[in-house]
Amino acid sequence: MIEFLADLKRRIVLVRYSSELSAGNLARLDKMAADFVAREGAMDGIIDFSDIPTFDIPTAVVADHGRARRRMSGYRRVFIVKDELAFGMLRMYGAYQENHDEDAPSIVYSLAEALALLDAEGAVFAPVAVEPRG
Repeated sequence: MIEFLADLKRRIVLVRYSSELSAGNLARLDKMAADFVAREGAMDGIIDFSDIPTFDIPTAVVADHGRARRRMSGYRRVFIVKDELAFGMLRMYGAYQENHDEDAPSIVYSLAEALALLDAEGAVFAPVAVEPRG
């Protein structure tokens, strides 16, 4: 499941990603993000990967995704993970982003840490309906 929530007052989107991490699901996430940005505009983002059932994805897929242009370039990103393996894979993704003049995402272990990094401790997120485009 991929769920979008937003605190539109603070301009922060929270994506809860609890599907298998795969190339197909990442493509679906990208399409959903395109729909969200088209309707709400770009903003700081948190992607919560802590409920992923498995983190078994080829490193080539992570690298290819890291080389792609960001949907919300110039805005802060924070990824939430549950373990060191996920941390390492997302750090590798960030390294590819840095090689393309993008800031790497911050990676943390809790929503509280993510909100603290964005100075948004009191954020209130509401569901936002998004549809994959294309």
